Amino acid sequence: MHRLAESLLISRSATTRFVDRLEGRGLIRREVCPEDRRGMNVVLTAKGLDALREATPGHLDGVARLFTNHLSKAEAVQITEILGRVTPQ
Repeated sequence: MHRLAESLLISRSATTRFVDRLEGRGLIRREVCPEDRRGMNVVLTAKGLDALREATPGHLDGVARLFTNHLSKAEAVQITEILGRVTPQ
């Protein structure tokens, strides 16, 4: 949960509320972290995977329409390279 909060760039309490809502809708579930039993892992459920698959085409269309369609091939290569350096692997 701590790593999730860091990656979302929101507070741990906001992350907990967000996860609570997703869990309430059956999209994710919490599991005890096997490496550190004090922690929790957030796992996508089958219903969550279905929702992700359903949302993906519209999301990608929006990204293309609002962002990538405005880049030349050279700019797309350049921004991919730059973002690859600043995003966690």
